[in-house]
Amino acid sequence: VPGNTSLKVDVTARKILWKDLAVDNFNTSLRVNNNQIRIDKFSAGTPIGKVDAQMVVDNFTGEKRKYSGKISLAADTISVNDLMTKDFIKSFSKPKEEAKMKPLKPKSIGSFFPENFDLTINFKAKKLKYNNAVVRNLDLQAGINKKKAELKKLSFDFASGKVNVDGYVTNEVKGPLTGYLKSDLQNLRMEQILKSFDNFGQTVFTPENSTGNVSWKSNHYFSVNQDMKIADDNIWVFDLQLHDAEFIEVEPIKNVIKVIGHKAKNDLKIKDFEAQAYFFNNKLIFSDVMLNDNIVKMQIFGDYSLKNSNIDIGTKVSLSDLFRKSENRIVDSIDSRLALEKDAKIFLRLSGFLNDHKVNLNSKRKIESFEREIKSEVKTASTEFNKKEKKRKTAGS
Repeated sequence: VPGNTSLKVDVTARKILWKDLAVDNFNTSLRVNNNQIRIDKFSAGTPIGKVDAQMVVDNFTGEKRKYSGKISLAADTISVNDLMTKDFIKSFSKPKEEAKMKPLKPKSIGSFFPENFDLTINFKAKKLKYNNAVVRNLDLQAGINKKKAELKKLSFDFASGKVNVDGYVTNEVKGPLTGYLKSDLQNLRMEQILKSFDNFGQTVFTPENSTGNVSWKSNHYFSVNQDMKIADDNIWVFDLQLHDAEFIEVEPIKNVIKVIGHKAKNDLKIKDFEAQAYFFNNKLIFSDVMLNDNIVKMQIFGDYSLKNSNIDIGTKVSLSDLFRKSENRIVDSIDSRLALEKDAKIFLRLSGFLNDHKVNLNSKRKIESFEREIKSEVKTASTEFNKKEKKRKTAGS
């Protein structure tokens, strides 16, 4: 193409059909001027919403082309399940023979990002449905350039609460991709979460036996190795809150009540519950958690292994509460902690699979030894998290 080329092309179509895809009110304008290509005023109505876009290619005749653009999608209601049944979507999937082939690895993981590419994506939807999950008022803003892929904003209403997420993945020329993800969930209904995700594949906690408001704030540092898998050095810290929660005949809770000999019903009611936990070395670790409930004052600590689905939890249970009526026993968690420190206690250890575990009485010496082990693991995780946090803030991300 000559360097002094000047070209203008406008395209308009009331309807474009391909397979079962119908695009309405298609408009775009193509401009070629010297060594630049511009696509302006691109707009179209699609089955998932209205698309607006613009794109610029600089130095398109040279070796170092530079791409930049912006894509916006505004939708009313999207059903992901219905969308996946469309023929035009299926046509993008790989044939079975091709899918069996071993995927090719890039020369470096950083090559997943184009060198001269700067794209902004905006996506809004009033309602998004997938299986049992329903998301409302979705607002996504993202960008990708030679330095990072960034989730600038992801907000939506879910399970009667609100969710906000942001983060990024850096473009490392050598070595793994590194990323950071921050999330803030406020007042989500526990039973709606469980129903939306089919109880996360477990049967212990269900929408019928577990209710209440869930809030959390989390920070997640991770890296992705050459096989596009999360590396073992990822660390995730989150603060969890439960408000006005109730657990009706949940098996682990029933087992604890049975062991300690409490005469209360098998319903656990929690007014307020706060806990900080770490996900580190493929384990969920927590310590010094005070459970403020209607049965007994209880301090819990332990871990949950994602590799083998094993729990190992220690508890310190108020002995005096075992002889009291429990209906109106809920008090402030700070007062509960002070009272438990002065109170006589019994010590329990829960270990095994989440849905098949044992509850055993422990001596004070054994339970305090286990508590020291957990606190040591928490300290190690906290140190690693603070290192990554400091590195991110120093870099100004």
